[in-house]
Amino acid sequence: MRRILPGVSLAFALVAWPRSASAWVETHVVGDDVRVLFEKDAPARVEHRITVRVAGGPLRVLDLRGVDGDAEPESDAYLVTERDAAAKSLTSAQEITAELLPPDNKPTQDGSKAPSVLRLRLGEKGIGRGTYVVQVRYRTRLVERGFVTFDGTVARIRWNGLAWEDGFDSAKVIFDLPAGPAAPRVEDRAAAGAPDAPLILSTVRRKGDRDEIELLKPYVSVGEAPEWKIIADGRAFGKGTASNKPGDFPMISIAQPKGSQGRFGTLWLAGAAFGFLGWAFLVARKVREVTLTSLAVGAKPAPLLPMPLPLRAPLSAGLLGLAGYLQVVKHAWTPGALALLGAALLVVHKVPGWPKSFFLKKPGKWLSVAERETFIKPVRPKGSYLDVSTLAGKVGFVLGLGIIGGLSWLASQTSRHLGWMVALDAVLVLALFGTGRMAWLPPNPVEKVSPFLKSVADRLGKVLKGDARTVGRIRVPDGASEPDELRLAVIPRPAAQGFRALEVGVVIAPGAGGAALLPGVVLRYMEGSPCEAALGKMIQAGKFSRGKKPGEVAVVYAPRLPTARMTADLAARLARAIGVKVEPKIVKRDVSAKDRARRAA
Repeated sequence: MRRILPGVSLAFALVAWPRSASAWVETHVVGDDVRVLFEKDAPARVEHRITVRVAGGPLRVLDLRGVDGDAEPESDAYLVTERDAAAKSLTSAQEITAELLPPDNKPTQDGSKAPSVLRLRLGEKGIGRGTYVVQVRYRTRLVERGFVTFDGTVARIRWNGLAWEDGFDSAKVIFDLPAGPAAPRVEDRAAAGAPDAPLILSTVRRKGDRDEIELLKPYVSVGEAPEWKIIADGRAFGKGTASNKPGDFPMISIAQPKGSQGRFGTLWLAGAAFGFLGWAFLVARKVREVTLTSLAVGAKPAPLLPMPLPLRAPLSAGLLGLAGYLQVVKHAWTPGALALLGAALLVVHKVPGWPKSFFLKKPGKWLSVAERETFIKPVRPKGSYLDVSTLAGKVGFVLGLGIIGGLSWLASQTSRHLGWMVALDAVLVLALFGTGRMAWLPPNPVEKVSPFLKSVADRLGKVLKGDARTVGRIRVPDGASEPDELRLAVIPRPAAQGFRALEVGVVIAPGAGGAALLPGVVLRYMEGSPCEAALGKMIQAGKFSRGKKPGEVAVVYAPRLPTARMTADLAARLARAIGVKVEPKIVKRDVSAKDRARRAA
């Protein structure tokens, strides 16, 4: 122990010695907005405005991979919180330093040259959890490096952005140029032999002696360094002569080839008209189906937004077209979602009002029927193509979701936001097929209750194992040929004296999703009989009422949950309690002396 104890103490001291903690940190780049400023006979100035989300922390270093190799960082780099950046406040501003790392001579995995790295040092303490906006500027000589080429009066500008480990939406760059006779334009890459060129949206702003062209790419994938190409007037850089005519500057168009613009415009217009008429027809068809099926059973249709059909169908179709325009063309996600919601709400139907005659029953008689006649198979709903309760409705529902899923996948190849917005269009399919269902209408009482009572009967057969039998009972109103109620009678073998009846019944009530089944067990016995004594405390768990005959008591029990299993178990406990156990009789036989002697031998 004398030898071991010092060693253990030394090991414990080394483990407990305080060391610098290495915290887990995770960063995600949310956006990178860039402005490239050009001046005559001066280096270009690149400004990055990077939105980064930090989890864990602290984060002390942020590397910008893919910067220009001759970048000369400026000393005014800083970062602020996202909230202060939105309010244009520098309250939380923190100064950072930028340093261009020496070039890495080791090539990448694909054999290409390693990108240049601009390292941002975020202070000794770094930054913790949250979202921040980092602004950094540097100068680069794009003209000398060949990224700006001149062909007469045409200046072709090419510039590559940063490569991030996260994909993000809406990558944006603004080229700020000296004003020229002709406005700058985005290069038509499809016309230059790149038919699979990504979609680039452009906006040109001319402000006196400056021209700005803003390029927007809907989505940048992981590790992608977006390439931006524009065509400007070379005279803005002092190239070319003033005698050149404006016509010498080529007019680059990102539209379709000559002669096809009108054709494609006609196709878009025809597609929009077809979609408008198609959705209006579906809305009108849905309203008509719900109205006819509701009135056939005496129910009252209940649309969520009461409105005449000639106004409802075109208004819903118009809102759907507006939602598509806002989502695809304008990328206005919130207004597009609101327009889509309005189009869906005009299709939604609530549970219709059930007629009072469904709850008021005429006098009738109870009849016992055979088991094969007790449980009948419900009839499959028919007559509606826009109702998921029917077979045709199920096919249409799955087909509609499949179409929305395919369109969402195609849209996600351009922008994740657009893909999610197209996926939200599934709300229309749910509203069209999932509301105003025939299952919400007042059902046939016997057909609705029959599957539930069959499950109860099967469960009782397994639990009681011959101690009781079940008999179906139907109620036929006076003057009618069809029953309006079905019950299941449970008869113990044998039962205590004073037992009258034990029945399992179901009450049908309208619910949020259609007809709701509320099962219960009714026990009838004579007051003061041995049956009452056999029940004991179980009587207190039910609700008392007077029976139909003098001295008869009816007790109604409700299961804890309205399931067939709990209802059957409740009926089985009552049946066992009122059942009489019969001891088997032992028959003694007289054995003669000769038989006893033979057995003894």
